Amino acid sequence: MDRNPKSGYYQPITGSRELRTGPRQSDETLRTIESTPDHDLAPLRLFRGEWLGGVHLQGLNIPPAVFDTLAPSQTALEQAVYLHLFRLAYGRGRNFCRVGKREIAGRTNLSDRRLNVALDGLVRKGHVKPLHRDTAGTLYRVFLPSELLRLEPEPGLVRGEKIGEPIPAAAKDAGDAKSADHPASAAKPAKPAPASRRAAQKATRPKPLESPLNEEQFADVSGRPVRGPIL
Repeated sequence: MDRNPKSGYYQPITGSRELRTGPRQSDETLRTIESTPDHDLAPLRLFRGEWLGGVHLQGLNIPPAVFDTLAPSQTALEQAVYLHLFRLAYGRGRNFCRVGKREIAGRTNLSDRRLNVALDGLVRKGHVKPLHRDTAGTLYRVFLPSELLRLEPEPGLVRGEKIGEPIPAAAKDAGDAKSADHPASAAKPAKPAPASRRAAQKATRPKPLESPLNEEQFADVSGRPVRGPIL
C-alpha cells in the first residue's frame, strides 16, 4: 500500500514539471556530451549548474555506500529506481543518464503513479536531479554517495576534465581592483550643474533698450529746465 500522503492518480515530479519537452539534440552542450561513446572519459561540461560528462568507477560498479548509507534513507520503490538510474549512468561511464519513464517502468515493473512517487522522492532527497527533457526521455544527474554525504571519493573514481568553468568571484574582484588601480584614461572633469529654471529664463529674457539720453540731455532736447535739488 502506498503510504505517500499525496492523493490522486497523477503524482508530479519535483523539478521535472518545469522542463519543457524540446526536439531531440536541440542543445549543443548536451549533443556534445551525449554523442561521446560509452566508457570514454568525456570532458565535464557545465549544464544548468551541474557538471556532466565522463566518470569512471573502477573495482565495484556500485559502491558499498549505495547500499549501506543511501538505501536506508530511501523507500523500497526509490531504491529500485535509483539502482537502475545508477546502472544507466555509471554503467556507461557517465554521471548522468537520459531515460524515459516507460523504460524505467519496464525495468522496475512499477505503475506510472508509483514510478512518479519514487522519482519525486529521489529528487526531493537530492539523489537525482532532472536537467533536460526531449523526445528520448529525461536527462537525470545521478549523484554518488560521496557527493551527497561529503564522504571520501569512491576508490578508483576518475572524473573528466572540466571545460568552460566560470571564473571564481574572488578572481573577478581582483581583476576589478587592478583595473581601478590602473585606469585607462584620466577621469574627465564633471560638467557644471545646469542653472535653475528661473535663472535660465532670466538669462534669456530680452533686456529693455536703454535710452542714450540722460536726464540733462532729455531736458535739453525737450526745452525744459533741469530740476535739481533746492539748496
